[in-house]
Amino acid sequence: MGIRGINDLLNNSTLFMTGSKAKARMLIAVATEPVEPLLEKKKHEIIYKKLNDHPEIYHCRLLKYDLDETDQATIPEWVMINYKNTDVFLIVSFANYKISRRIIRFLRGLYPKIARTYFNTGYIYNFLRRIDKEDDRLHIRITKLVAKNRIESEGAQKIIASSIDWTDITYQEAFTKLYEEDAWIKSIDLSLTISDNGSKYEAAGSIARDGMLVCKNNIKFFFYQVVQQALQKAFNDKELFKNRSRRENPGLKVRPLVIEFGKPIFSDKSHNHRLINALRKMPNSSLSVFHANPYLQASMIDYRDGSTYRIWVLSEDSMTIVPQMRATVGSLQRLFNHIGERFMEGKITELNDRSIDSHE
Repeated sequence: MGIRGINDLLNNSTLFMTGSKAKARMLIAVATEPVEPLLEKKKHEIIYKKLNDHPEIYHCRLLKYDLDETDQATIPEWVMINYKNTDVFLIVSFANYKISRRIIRFLRGLYPKIARTYFNTGYIYNFLRRIDKEDDRLHIRITKLVAKNRIESEGAQKIIASSIDWTDITYQEAFTKLYEEDAWIKSIDLSLTISDNGSKYEAAGSIARDGMLVCKNNIKFFFYQVVQQALQKAFNDKELFKNRSRRENPGLKVRPLVIEFGKPIFSDKSHNHRLINALRKMPNSSLSVFHANPYLQASMIDYRDGSTYRIWVLSEDSMTIVPQMRATVGSLQRLFNHIGERFMEGKITELNDRSIDSHE
């Protein structure tokens, strides 16, 4: 294929997309084990080829899939490329939506050894603001906003409402609207434009909370403005979440993480119960509550990979997650994303104060 790195991949993709309606569907995932042995174990499901030795690039194709008439124009294949040897992988496919979901199902079967990353509302706003400040020639417009917010109406059977806005506004206007409505992003479509000395560069695409990025045109521009930022975010998350289980640390030491909400939400003790209800809705998990008032203490099991946690609310503006004997990067990403969606988003930090040890 002539691909020897990310630039070759982008150049080849640009040629492929030019004059066509093809979309580049991209997923960002973190590998906690070498990828090649994982793919080797799945040879009954895929054909794969390592394209060169440095960086690691794999070309993969599904063996088993059902084609109907609408699928004939697409190919069930993708490229996995290691981002700067960080064990963060960019997965790129030009398959249609239906086939791309089958590819994602295959990748899901590699969990937790390969786990997708997530993008919360605060991250998306901060990275848009950063690239906006870095280049005053750049214009960012939001063309579609899919958001969710909580239903506070008494007697409501549902707790989450969804909205879709087809629009054309600045990102500042979009996020002002989100914060006013206490909503969070499910996905966002954006257009990027740079005008320079009579030349105009444009790209359009979308970012979804579940780690999916879609580029409709000018993939090279979209990559360096958007995807590269997301890859770095995935690496930062991996560094924060790795080696958190007690068995990975001398003396079975705990390495807690904190979500700082930036406001005294737990001064109202009813939010303890709202958090409990939110945690109980995490798929493939179980929650045991030891105390709910005035402070919260609970234990959680993630049945997808056996990760376990103690959960504490000891202050009005934060909650603490204490990984136990097993805690994978994928499980931590899943847990924090669920809390952000079902309860409230916040800033995730490491607990430097070891006072939580006295409770363990």
